[in-house]
This record gives sequence, structure tokens and C-alpha cells, in this order.
Amino acid sequence: MSTEHVFRAFGLLVVVAVVLVFRRTLLSLALSVEMRMVLLSLLILNAYMFRYYIAIPWMVSDLGSELGLAMVLLGLLRERRALTYAGLLVATLGKQTAIALIPGVIAWIWLVWNAPGRVKVARVSQRRSSAPSSSWPPPGWWPRFHDRATWWLTSSDCSSGWRHSSRRRRSPASLPEA
Repeated sequence: MSTEHVFRAFGLLVVVAVVLVFRRTLLSLALSVEMRMVLLSLLILNAYMFRYYIAIPWMVSDLGSELGLAMVLLGLLRERRALTYAGLLVATLGKQTAIALIPGVIAWIWLVWNAPGRVKVARVSQRRSSAPSSSWPPPGWWPRFHDRATWWLTSSDCSSGWRHSSRRRRSPASLPEA
């Protein structure tokens, strides 16, 4: 048995693993059966997804990176730390550029898995507001903004370009209040 056959068999094994992990990821999402079938079919029947790795079996490390990325996504959706970390390890062993996934994974874990942390951040930002009675945006801000923006977009200086910039334009402060 040649080395090429070993790499090809391992590549086919990793292709099957990618398809199975993607299927489990689709099962984690709230999708209809038809939509899951369509998405899984798009993955399997894509001409460029797996054919390259079967034709050139020495590129199996790239396929390992795809498997690791699928594992990370499944681990994040199911909130399983071990699967997420294993996926990061597999993806990083496949390609070193998978290290760039780490900040996004940390942000996901901090913002999505630790929901009380999000509440604490909201409470801190609420305490730092200027005055408890003030509201932002102020009431009635949209009609004033819309009138001024419409005036600016339809004024002669804006529509005619730089040529007539010496003409004096009415300032937005001189517009009537809404």
C-alpha cells in the first residue's frame, strides 16, 4: 500500500467527519427538515468543497482545518467547552492561521455563554448616564433631523458640486423647527 493511498483514505475519513459534524451543527439550529437537507446537499454536492482534497491527498491538513472550524462552530452552538477547544486545536494543527479564531471564540464565550456578564455591563452603562431624567435621543428628533438632511441633500451647493461653492448657503439653524 502506497503513501498516496494512506493519505487518500485518511482524507476520505476526514471528509466524512466534516459532513457528520456539519449535520450535527444543522441539527442544533432551529431549521426545518427541508432546509437542513438543502444545506447539507449544498455542502456535499459542491464541486469544489472536497474534490480538491481527494485529487491531491497531501493537502489533507487543509481539510483538517475545515474539520476543526466545523467542530468549533458545533461546540459554540451547543455550549460545550471541550468540543470548542478540541476544534481549535484541530484547526490550528491544520493551519496556523486558525489562531485568528481565538479572539472570536473568547468573545462568543464571554458574551453568549456568560449572559449575567452581559447584564452587568448593561447596568454599569446605565449608571453612567448623564441624568436620570434625560432621554436620548430627545423627543421629536427625527422630524428635525429629516428636514435638515433633506435640505442639505437638495441644496444647490451639494447638487452642483464644487464649482459654485462660493455661494452662501442657508445654515440648518435658520430652518424652521418641527
